[in-house]
Amino acid sequence: MTLSRLALPAALAAALTLPPTLPGAAPGPLALPVAAASVPTGTPVFSNPLDVDNAWFPIEPGGFKVYVGRDGSDRVTIVEHHLLATRDFEWNSLTIPCRIVEETKFTGGRPVERSRAHFAQADDGSIYYFGDISADFPPPEGDDPEDDPNDTESSGWVVGALGPEDPPDTVPGVGPFLFMPADPEPGDTWKPEDALPVVDETDEVRRTGVRLRVPAGRFQGCLEVLERSGIDPGHETKWYAPGVGLVLGISRGERLALQAGTLVRR
Repeated sequence: MTLSRLALPAALAAALTLPPTLPGAAPGPLALPVAAASVPTGTPVFSNPLDVDNAWFPIEPGGFKVYVGRDGSDRVTIVEHHLLATRDFEWNSLTIPCRIVEETKFTGGRPVERSRAHFAQADDGSIYYFGDISADFPPPEGDDPEDDPNDTESSGWVVGALGPEDPPDTVPGVGPFLFMPADPEPGDTWKPEDALPVVDETDEVRRTGVRLRVPAGRFQGCLEVLERSGIDPGHETKWYAPGVGLVLGISRGERLALQAGTLVRR
């Protein structure tokens, strides 16, 4: 969910010239999404956008999730907090209130990045993405003489106009985008982010009914989703458990698994 950094044109061009897929290799170039009956294509209607009970991405106001794993050689912990606060976005001549999911990433025991993602649920049960703001924490004083505590990066996009809390380099007027259908099926494809060269992501359901085990426990009936981007040539596979949400994410050199969460029921 965290936002990809803005890409330079050269990097973007390189990302769009991936080699063809070979047997046993990672997926190749992105194909254009093909809408299935389970993927909504019309204009979403938001009668109760704060009631986010989508089975694959439920949001529990005040709830938490904790993910643990590795990013390269670093041990990583991510704390996901479903905030009680909400944010309104102006879209299609309407005001849409959204839930806020805040993620704080820790490496080596200290915070290094925080992001806030904004979601609303449409009347058909699908989740829509209304913005994502990401910012680095400044390095601790004295940690490295070459580190400038004022030299931090931020990036993001939002639907409509910028808010007072948004960094000045946030891109306005983007989206909203379909984040998760209500009833995804194998082969379904959609784009949670679609604004090259700022953000880009294509999701494809690879399998359903997957069983897996992570530190938080055993889960059945999981949804397997492949994420690819026209900005980053890599890919990531994520597994979502019904009634819980994301429980495992694996990409090259990175693995994050759910350790604990308020939505985990024993």
